[in-house]
Amino acid sequence: MSKGIICGTLFSAIFAITSNMNRLIIFTFVVCLAQFGMAQTPAKTVKELEWKTWNEGFSLAQKTNKIAIIDVYTDWCHWCKVMDKNTYTDDSVINLINEHFIPIKFNPEKSDKYYVESDTIDGRSLLNALSGGQSSGYPTTYFFLPGTNQIFQQPGYIEPKQFYELLENVVAKSKK
Repeated sequence: MSKGIICGTLFSAIFAITSNMNRLIIFTFVVCLAQFGMAQTPAKTVKELEWKTWNEGFSLAQKTNKIAIIDVYTDWCHWCKVMDKNTYTDDSVINLINEHFIPIKFNPEKSDKYYVESDTIDGRSLLNALSGGQSSGYPTTYFFLPGTNQIFQQPGYIEPKQFYELLENVVAKSKK
């Protein structure tokens, strides 16, 4: 029997015994509802990703010597939204990123100003610099290894399991 049926049956039995037991009925009903509600709410054990902007995240990656993971997206991109919903919410992906990476969200279509060393550039110019003039669409994930100043890119949507494996490979490469 489910908790809801048990609580309902218990409630009916108590009500049938006497109508003078209003306090007990209300108390039992509240306890049953609370137990049923708690059983349906999963506990969240993993933090969410704390995305940085380019201007704060890239310099932080250099200062902390952590790998910058740069999610290049647009507001209109369907697969960017799917990656946000499926891949970047996966517990194992979140844990690995939080341990070894500085996560950066970057939309090259926004009219923001971006700082690279002493230069101020627009989004298209930053995308051009990241991709070496070979932009590959959206989403594209870039990895910047501050220890070697290397940049790698992985275009397209990536399922959580494959993305986790990619992250592990990037971490291993950064340690060489």
